[in-house]
Amino acid sequence: HFVSLPADARAIDSFIGEPDMIGRDHGAAYLRLLAEQLRAEGAPLVAIDPNEGNHRARRAYKRAGFRGETVVESVDGRVVPMFFYG
Repeated sequence: HFVSLPADARAIDSFIGEPDMIGRDHGAAYLRLLAEQLRAEGAPLVAIDPNEGNHRARRAYKRAGFRGETVVESVDGRVVPMFFYG
């Protein structure tokens, strides 16, 4: 589902879920900083693909500036490709 992205695009995967850190916006802040850094280094966009049912992650990505709502089938199940353009 990322095959059509520009050659210099970056896809990320991240685990953010230490119990005492959940719900404090640390994840969204970290993801925004990472995406901004990758864009500053030349990536035209940054992509991430949370599982369709992972609503907490999808909210954090949205707060970080990622956009996307379309559900697609992947080898890992149903995911929602989300993109950060800066």
